[in-house]
Amino acid sequence: MGFPVDTTVCKGLSHLKVALKNVGFSKRHVAQKCQLVAAILHLGNLEFHTDRSRNEDAAVVGNTDVLDIVADFLDVQPEALEAALSYRMKMGKKELCTIFLDPDGASDNRDELVKPLYSLLFAWLNKHINQRLCHDDFNMFIGLFDLPGPQNMTSRPRSVLHQLR
Repeated sequence: MGFPVDTTVCKGLSHLKVALKNVGFSKRHVAQKCQLVAAILHLGNLEFHTDRSRNEDAAVVGNTDVLDIVADFLDVQPEALEAALSYRMKMGKKELCTIFLDPDGASDNRDELVKPLYSLLFAWLNKHINQRLCHDDFNMFIGLFDLPGPQNMTSRPRSVLHQLR
C-alpha cells in the first residue's frame, strides 16, 4: 500500500538536484549527499528498548528494518551500527571500559551521531558551493545561516551542552 507521496516535496527535491548539478556537482556527489541526508533522517527513526533475554543491559534497536536501511546508507554492518549506538567506551585511568547504555542513553548516542553528520554535510556543501561559484573572490560568497530545529528541552540536561558552542 505504501505512504502518500507529497508531490511538492518530490518537486522540491528534483529542483534541488538540478540546482546542485547546475552549480557543478556530479551526479555521484548529488547521490551521495542525498544518501547521507536519508541516513540522517532514518537514524532519527531508530527506536531502542531493553531486551531482557540477553545477558547484558545494553539497549537494542527495536526496528531492525530501519537499522538495516541506515547501515546500508552509511555502508556499515547493521550489527556494528547497533553496537556503536548501544555502548559507549570510556577511558578510566589506564583501562578502556565499556558502558552499556539504556534506551534513553542509546537515543542520546544516536542524536550525538546525527549532529556532526549533519554539520559536516552542511559545511561541505557550503564550502564546495563557494568554491564553484566564487573562486578566490572574497567579496562574493554564499553564507548559510542554519538555525537548529526544535529541541526537546524537557529531556536530559546533558543535551543542552551543544547549544552553548
